[in-house]
Amino acid sequence: MYNNLISALALFLINPCSSLQDIQPDFINAARLGNFGGDHDAPKSRFLTTDNTPGADGGAADTKKPTPDPLPLRPPSKDWDLGKSLNRTLETTLDEGTWINIDVSPDGKEIAFDLLGDIYTLPIEGGQAKLLKGGPAFEIQPNYSPDGKRILYTSDASGLDNLWVTDKSGKSFQLTDENYRTVSNAYWAPNGKEVVGVKWYTSGRSIPAGTIQKYKLNGEQISKPELLINSKSAQVGVEEPIYSPHGAGDSIYYSTNDVDTATWNYSKDPHAGIFNVYSFNTTSQAKGVKVAGGVGSAGRPTPSRDGKKIAFVRKVEFKWALIVKDLETGDETNIWDGLSRDNQEASAPNGVYPRFAWLPDNSAIIIWAKGKIHRVPLDKSPIKVIPFKANVKLNIAPTVKHQYDLIEASNEKTFDNKAIQFYDVSKDGSKAVYIVAGQTYVKDLKSGKSTLLELSDSEDNRHAVSFHPNNDNIIIQARWNDSKLSFIEVVDLKKGKVISTFKLPKGHYTFPALSNDGKKFAFTKTVGDEIVGTVISRAKTGIWVGELNDKFEIVEGSLDLVVPGESAGAKFTKGDKALRIYGYTDPYTIDLASGNSAALGTVKDNSGDVTLSADGKWISFPQYRQVYVAPASVNITYWSKPGSSTEGLIRLSKDGGQTSVFGGPDGQTVYYLQANTLFEAHLPTVVEKCGASAKSDTAKFGADCVQPLLKSYDLSVKIPISRPSAEKVLVLDNAKIVTMKTGNPASDIIEKGRLVIKGNKILAVGEAGKTPIPDGAEVKDLAGATVLPGFFDEHAHWSGFDYPTRSHWQFQLALSYGVTSQHNPSYDTVQGFVEQELIRSGRLLAPRVFSTGTIIYGAAGDTPQVLWCFSVKSYNQPSRYARQQILQAARELKMLVVPEGGMQFAWNTNQVIDGHTTIEHSLNPGLLYEDLQVLFEKTGTAWTPTLIVSYGGIWGERFWYQSTNVWEDPKMRARHPLKSLESSSFRRTYADEKEYVFLETGNTLTNLTRRGVLINPGAHGQRQGVGFLWELWMLSKGGMTNYEVLRAATRNPALTLGLKDLGSLEAGKLADYIIYPADASPLKDLKYLRNITHVSVNGFLHDSNTMDQVWPEKKKALPLPQLNDNVLVRGY
Repeated sequence: MYNNLISALALFLINPCSSLQDIQPDFINAARLGNFGGDHDAPKSRFLTTDNTPGADGGAADTKKPTPDPLPLRPPSKDWDLGKSLNRTLETTLDEGTWINIDVSPDGKEIAFDLLGDIYTLPIEGGQAKLLKGGPAFEIQPNYSPDGKRILYTSDASGLDNLWVTDKSGKSFQLTDENYRTVSNAYWAPNGKEVVGVKWYTSGRSIPAGTIQKYKLNGEQISKPELLINSKSAQVGVEEPIYSPHGAGDSIYYSTNDVDTATWNYSKDPHAGIFNVYSFNTTSQAKGVKVAGGVGSAGRPTPSRDGKKIAFVRKVEFKWALIVKDLETGDETNIWDGLSRDNQEASAPNGVYPRFAWLPDNSAIIIWAKGKIHRVPLDKSPIKVIPFKANVKLNIAPTVKHQYDLIEASNEKTFDNKAIQFYDVSKDGSKAVYIVAGQTYVKDLKSGKSTLLELSDSEDNRHAVSFHPNNDNIIIQARWNDSKLSFIEVVDLKKGKVISTFKLPKGHYTFPALSNDGKKFAFTKTVGDEIVGTVISRAKTGIWVGELNDKFEIVEGSLDLVVPGESAGAKFTKGDKALRIYGYTDPYTIDLASGNSAALGTVKDNSGDVTLSADGKWISFPQYRQVYVAPASVNITYWSKPGSSTEGLIRLSKDGGQTSVFGGPDGQTVYYLQANTLFEAHLPTVVEKCGASAKSDTAKFGADCVQPLLKSYDLSVKIPISRPSAEKVLVLDNAKIVTMKTGNPASDIIEKGRLVIKGNKILAVGEAGKTPIPDGAEVKDLAGATVLPGFFDEHAHWSGFDYPTRSHWQFQLALSYGVTSQHNPSYDTVQGFVEQELIRSGRLLAPRVFSTGTIIYGAAGDTPQVLWCFSVKSYNQPSRYARQQILQAARELKMLVVPEGGMQFAWNTNQVIDGHTTIEHSLNPGLLYEDLQVLFEKTGTAWTPTLIVSYGGIWGERFWYQSTNVWEDPKMRARHPLKSLESSSFRRTYADEKEYVFLETGNTLTNLTRRGVLINPGAHGQRQGVGFLWELWMLSKGGMTNYEVLRAATRNPALTLGLKDLGSLEAGKLADYIIYPADASPLKDLKYLRNITHVSVNGFLHDSNTMDQVWPEKKKALPLPQLNDNVLVRGY
């Protein structure tokens, strides 16, 4: 199984950055594979049709049993060694920690607590901590049994968070045996014969919803769950259960988020109340009874040992307080407002607050706060720190790090394309037509020769190409112009030219297709998209059909809207009397005469483009990044889960694939793409030879049988790299140059420097008087201006486009604020590399863009290692086995792993232990103490906190809306759609600065920076353009110096991602740099960050305000598409 993982990860390099496909034993998470943009939830599948989260139909105390769980698709393996990769040792002595869970023994003599995934015991008065549970497993949340002889805890020793029990000697047994849904937050019942815990469910989003389950002990056997309280919805559940100390073990307290209902939301207001505490009698009540909550909320309910009081955590003004409520009188007392930030504003799978405990005599509570363990008396006696010293010996893995060369920095003149989004194959199977870098190529599949069609209007980008169904020399395609919008054109391949351009009103048109007789055509009209605008010709969208004359000209008055509102494509079928719909949709046909539609089943989660055969009898679709075919039928669900798969399903691909088309003389040949390789399968032959094998092969559905029957064709072509000629030399003289070479300001800053650029590389950098000026160089006297390496947004998101623009406003905004490189840790695989190839070939003005491709949830077979995709994103994998397997494969394939933070603090901690390259997003506690700081320092894991979407509090983004007039920024007004700017920034909600968690996180980031940890800015695509500057200003507010902030913005991401050609101004590196005026240097004051005048990417120097190119030649920037409504300017 692990070897499959290695080859599957290699698929990221050839595909070029696909998801894993055949490692399904451990980590397919159906319903979460797709595109990821500006929200940091898991991607939603376009075909998500079911939700098996318990309680998805509502009811906080619903005791209905959950429907059968569809996940995982395959049972997980049990043969992985958690400690295998942990071959380094971290030894340190700690007297403080972060988010420490605590319990007190029934006799009051001992404390049990967790620290960095190990469990310790401590005398009640403090002192030397004794290790109880250590080793490679991550173990937390200790709870003493009523007799004090055993401790219940959460452990991932089985590969997934489950409940375990240990005695005082450390001898343990596993109580629960979940293999996909984690279990945690458990407490003993008063009778010591059962426990209550939380089983977590996820659906189309990675936000977990808790369900409260009971587990009965029977010796050391595995216990099956008994549902006590269901979740309220697919994203909002119940948590923090604890038994009442009285009664027969049938009464519990729990907490729940009462603000969110169906959907979990960020940036909620704890002052108005989020969490409430309920009591629930499992035998006599239908639903819980509210015990505490309201203003400031109530979380982590913990009853006193005599059951007369209950303690909980609440926010009180700007502080977090420990509240005790007398259950007899109802009186509540704030006994201490010195707690750390709670977790109620985030998703709280680790609890609203760490566990705490009462002393046996109920005189005091033992609780963690601000790094320490405290004794908090209920009377007015002083609060005391219970000191501890823990000798920590932690096994840690080598952090995944590699170095990469960029082809732009090589002497290569061309690159091979990897991404193909649009293609078709001629009816006779002799030719393929496809789009690469916005241009149309034809491949002779017999000779192997590829030909670029040198068409008119070559400055425009083409897309959505297809053959005439019965004329292999005619193609139809769409052409995009940012000013004139869409054109549909017919091309004669023999003549090599456009023979007809349809006369259509100005609008957005795609997916053109010709009828079998060539007398009709169909196309799809849309409103546009976020990048090319949605303000022109918005009406009457959908699939249109028109008639054509012999010259392929539209017959006047023949256009008819036949499928209103549909955004997918259509091809003709049934003698041109019907349309078969294809794309991101469930399959169906439309009768052109009657307008009636005929559905042909439903495609299950995680599918891409769905294609119907010409006769409507077969469907082809990618699912979990493999390509399948199946008989088409009414009332059928197309799915590839073993045991629940579609009848007649056959898998064509072995190593993954993307979109497919039907073709061939009889319409029974299926073609599909894997990166730049086209595969061909004759369907009748495949069914005859592999149908039986597919039926019996529940793992791969006949894929191994199919492989010898496939033909393959290489569709790669050589694309010229766009870069300034090496004959061109630019000298920037008399400049303050900040090289970022060493990390020491004294040596990195050249007060009167000279930067020499040759082509797209830095030739020399040094003092002006000592650095030669080459003959023939163009010299610019910068008069003391500051030159910095270009900024690098390590966690960027941007919007893809349906129409291949040459002027992407989000990319241009990034450039205008100095961002010359962007790393997108979750993006559609093909779209990302289509964009990269357009940029690399000079057909799209943008920063350098890097992408992980679609996030990892699935898997696939054996593939050779190629290049390009150097990073993958592990997104909230519930199994630590799976996370480690991804890491090990990445080590062997020389790739990086950048996991989603996901508000999973415990997972984040062991992700650092296991050697992930980075942690993406902030960690919920805000302030991290010595345990986490030394862990980051010694492991070498970098951190991209994305303060703009801070977890655990108000998003940092909102701070800048309340404190700045975003809409007044000239650069934003020049390139940002004004409606979306207005809707988000004009009417603002004010919060005191102390409410923002980014200040606490920033304090930690400053400390980590000074310990050598790489901290990276990531603007998350929240507010394109200026959002990156917001991220830098927030780093500054945490205490970083100006130089530290600027180094984080330039050198750190390049070091983190191993991109040695970027990040500093040194001879031999790529010429990505930015220029600030002499009187507005951000070294002096970061308020000048927005004053950038020029930006260079790959040696091309641009005016940052106009985007006009100023070197090596002066060129006006291409116009942006129209993004805003027309305005009638009156003369008064």
